[in-house]
Amino acid sequence: MDIKVKEEPVDSKSTVPSSSGCPPKAKGVTKPRSAYRKEDLPDFILSDPQGRWHKKFLPTLILLLGSISHPFDLPESSLLQFAQSTFHIVYPEVCDFVIASTGPIIAKILQRFCEWRSNFGSTAIALILDFMAHDKTRDPVEVATAMLEDRRFLYEDMQFPQKHEIYRSTFVVTLLGSVHLTAIQGHATIPTLKTDELAYSGMQGAVGMSSAAVERALTLIQKGHIDVDKSLKAIKGGKLSITLPKSLNKYTGKQTSAPYLFLDQLWGRAVRSYAHSISSRGDDYIHNIIQLARDTVQGTGVLPFSTDAGSDEPEELDERAYLCK
Repeated sequence: MDIKVKEEPVDSKSTVPSSSGCPPKAKGVTKPRSAYRKEDLPDFILSDPQGRWHKKFLPTLILLLGSISHPFDLPESSLLQFAQSTFHIVYPEVCDFVIASTGPIIAKILQRFCEWRSNFGSTAIALILDFMAHDKTRDPVEVATAMLEDRRFLYEDMQFPQKHEIYRSTFVVTLLGSVHLTAIQGHATIPTLKTDELAYSGMQGAVGMSSAAVERALTLIQKGHIDVDKSLKAIKGGKLSITLPKSLNKYTGKQTSAPYLFLDQLWGRAVRSYAHSISSRGDDYIHNIIQLARDTVQGTGVLPFSTDAGSDEPEELDERAYLCK
């Protein structure tokens, strides 16, 4: 017996399968991933009255992304596997559907991943600026320098840091809750991907992202790339707008803010190292941090600031990886 497997069309719509069987394979022209828009998603996703794409499918993939040690660099083979396994659970009525690596589904997933990563960077800056706004007596550069010393910003008590309180700082916990926990709310339960275990303690990547994002925010202030006073005065209507400096790209001849962004090339190693460090603490320690983050979000509400499998080889880590030793 020949078994026909339906593949995702790359430039045309899929429909919900009728009682007579699955929709036929559609042919289309491959687009660059950046060219895909929401309207390019299959019809059964766009017309879904339950809104499972945003409410269940994407949150599940974000849960998985936050569990790996290097969320900046999820191998495409792993992404396809995660997406396909999640798809079968979230859309059980769509039979034999194969997600194409060049289609709109993967393109929109990757876009959501970029938004998630960017939110760590922008929200961390907002958190630090809010902290600085409540202390008018000290110079922001001096405060940032003091917080970066011995990475005090990671500890629950920055003045008297204790090893058993690492990764429990207000900044890390609030960032984890406001960016990651809100993004995974409503995720599906998929036994083969151990989503229940990930929701309990599998968030080392997200903790790494939170820690690195706070370090970046403090570094930008310490080096004068962000002027705290000017940034706070520029707040309008409760909205914070940060303008990062630009430098000349010698290859393009254009000004760019890339050297100051929260990117893999600049902060990937820090994320991976922090994730390695927190993993050494064990599942219960990570779970306690997750619970603190959950309590923070429930107690204060989602912060209104948010805007805009990697390798663990020892030589690719740095001293951050051994903070829990």
